Amino acid sequence: MTVALKHIARGSGYSISTVSAILGGRANLHSKTAQLRVMEIAEKLGYQANSGARAMRRGSFGAVALVMGPEGHTYLPQDLLAGIEDTLAREGLNLIIVRVSEENLQSPEKIPHVLRERMVDGLLINYIIKVPPRLTELVNQRSCPAVWINDKQDHDSVYPDDFRAGMELTQALLDIGHRRIGYIDFSETVHYSRNERMRGYSECMLAAGLEPEVSFYPVMRSGSSFGDQAFRNWMTFPRRPTALISYYPPTALLYAAKTEYGLEVPRDLSVVSFSDRPDRSLGLEIGCMLLPEYEIGVNAVQMLLGKLAAGKTKMISKSFPCKFYPGDTCGAPSC
Repeated sequence: MTVALKHIARGSGYSISTVSAILGGRANLHSKTAQLRVMEIAEKLGYQANSGARAMRRGSFGAVALVMGPEGHTYLPQDLLAGIEDTLAREGLNLIIVRVSEENLQSPEKIPHVLRERMVDGLLINYIIKVPPRLTELVNQRSCPAVWINDKQDHDSVYPDDFRAGMELTQALLDIGHRRIGYIDFSETVHYSRNERMRGYSECMLAAGLEPEVSFYPVMRSGSSFGDQAFRNWMTFPRRPTALISYYPPTALLYAAKTEYGLEVPRDLSVVSFSDRPDRSLGLEIGCMLLPEYEIGVNAVQMLLGKLAAGKTKMISKSFPCKFYPGDTCGAPSC
């Protein structure tokens, strides 16, 4: 038998309207005694609320969708997800994860329901590499509020301050005596952070009266090694860098420094990077600027809730500072 409000009303001794108010989220209109009695009978009878009907009455769905891209186009570290889930849980909201691809977005029947009809209270967009124009178009067309994660936009986005991170990481090396600091990028990522981190490094070097040294080696994709002649010339030059900043986690770089060039880290070469958590490689914890992923997750949800509460179509984007962690790979220069 389906348990209805009338059954709970009969068992609790309260009216159907009182039972409806308490179970429908308007419990503050009634006494604690009434609330406890109604909830007790509802649980005893096995009552299950109709969330769809409740959503229609309230004008909300009690859920937020996290829209993600395929592998290589999205990034969901554990701390980011925890920040999102913790904040939603405090608000009594559920999280739905939806994956989309550029191919599916071109076919009307394959577009996910959350992008076609209003079935969640808001969208968190975590599609950060080569965002399909069609996705942006669909999000802008809909009345459902949306916030972009780790994507630098003028409005409705939250992201790390990668420019400042590049500057502060460079300054940390300058502060311990390094002057020959190189910046290496061996990824093929098309993301705003790539230019921002490198720009922060370059501006900090120039401000210190030093010449930036930037090199691109997309070795992870091409299959070549750090034995490439150009890189070898750089590392074996008498005035080689005493410190390297790597856009990407530098596991291969650390391995090459030790095995191909006989350099001890950090005695002969300091190596630092950017990461949501310190990485370990060859028994060393890599120094890095820690990306504030948990804080970004929290603030993405808070911005979305702010849009829902205020009815604003746009909110000013927010960036968040990173924190320097020296690890085991950052030390004063020996030469």
